[in-house]
Amino acid sequence: HMNNAATASTTDSSANNRHGTTIGASASSTSPVAGGFEFGGEYNVGELIYGCSSHPGASGGTSIRDVTTDTDYIYLVGTATGTNGISNKDWHVEKRNKSDGSLVWATSTYSGPGEDIPLGVAVDDDYIYVDGQTYSACCDLNYLDAHLQKLNKSDGSLVWATTTAFLENGPDIYQAVVSNSNYIYAVGVEDHGASQYKIRVVKIDKSTGDWVWSVLRDSYYYNTGLDIALDSEYVYITGKIYDTYEAANEFRIYTEKLDINNGSSVWATTTDINPTVGDELGMAIDIDSNYIYTSGRYDVSGDVRTFMEKIEKDSGLHIWDKETDPTAFDSLDGVNADSAYVYGSGYSISGDSFGQIYKRSLFDGS
Repeated sequence: HMNNAATASTTDSSANNRHGTTIGASASSTSPVAGGFEFGGEYNVGELIYGCSSHPGASGGTSIRDVTTDTDYIYLVGTATGTNGISNKDWHVEKRNKSDGSLVWATSTYSGPGEDIPLGVAVDDDYIYVDGQTYSACCDLNYLDAHLQKLNKSDGSLVWATTTAFLENGPDIYQAVVSNSNYIYAVGVEDHGASQYKIRVVKIDKSTGDWVWSVLRDSYYYNTGLDIALDSEYVYITGKIYDTYEAANEFRIYTEKLDINNGSSVWATTTDINPTVGDELGMAIDIDSNYIYTSGRYDVSGDVRTFMEKIEKDSGLHIWDKETDPTAFDSLDGVNADSAYVYGSGYSISGDSFGQIYKRSLFDGS
């Protein structure tokens, strides 16, 4: 189950983790609610407390890509189509009350020549940090560029924004973001041409948006960093990496621990849940004091199944992984752990699509 992988290259503190989509069904039914969540009545454990739909686009639909919270509010990022009369996906951010889901403010930007999609969000006491991809903000207009924004929590106004076309020859995307007291950390992918997609991890100064350090995973084929977490000393990422050392030549789940001060690699592992065939992706990551938890999906001859796994922080040793049988195409794109359980959230597609949540024991994954 565990292979050593990757090396780091490069140049600096206490932590928030995010990622974990909250998905549910209406209290009155076990079926999904078409077109958004609805309000219900009495609730049992595991049932929806409230739900709300958002349709800010003037001419099209919306989607939520990530969510985080503070004490009183929920912050959502995603896309809204046609907010400024153009039928492309626009960069959209919302703040909602935790108590009832009511909207505090919403902002849509970058209605340009292509799709502008935020993919990750993190917050501190005063600001919101959103990262993703843009065609419209800057730089290489023939391709997607990695984009990061800092917004005021109070009203969603922009403090600063930075766009990076790493090599200006293909798509460059920030997939996820976390923050601590002074810095932002983001993970994503950049295109080096000739099917060379590489994982990029960056540390960014909160006050200016300038890079402090940046590391690149120099490995073959379509590799992607998909989520990130941190504690006071280390950064943890998950995603997928192409393994050319096995006869099958397949994507494997990739997890790495990096030094928070300079980005140097402490250890890196791959997980091969199905050694015979199929691609495997680590979609989400969360941590506690001693362990790492990831979730995602893997392919078995066209059936896409979900997994959750537990990894030791110090060594990268795999403690357990648990898989589920598919309905046709299943994925767990969010994961969160508390003191006793780990929760995976995502979706399942078998004709209709519906959200799903798994709750497992931290001890053995049951």
